[in-house]
Amino acid sequence: MWREASTPLTQERFTRSTGGACYGLELATDQIGPRRPGARTELPGLFLTGASTVWGPGVSGAVTGGVGTAGAVLGRDLMAEARAGRVFADRARLSEIAPDWDPLAASRPSSPTRPRRPADGRPAH
Repeated sequence: MWREASTPLTQERFTRSTGGACYGLELATDQIGPRRPGARTELPGLFLTGASTVWGPGVSGAVTGGVGTAGAVLGRDLMAEARAGRVFADRARLSEIAPDWDPLAASRPSSPTRPRRPADGRPAH
């Protein structure tokens, strides 16, 4: 059995973020944008992702970093594909688009799936 715990001191030791800051590298002018690490490393097959990467700090940076790193692994620009409207899910498993769709209710496993409605009023794909 393996158990591990971390504290703000652990964060500071391994990430050099003071006070256990959970949002990655300091957001200073010398640590933003291209000055942060990208997805690729010098080690084949080792990729980086998260709030300390080039995609930026916080939850949104971590999520965007995950998409960016997945794209680096696959050799594709997944963000551009998503912006262009690509659906990465099996469309047959998506609920029907309808006016009474509630995204919160649809995301709960215990709730029956409610139909989605498109933002622009288009019919379902």
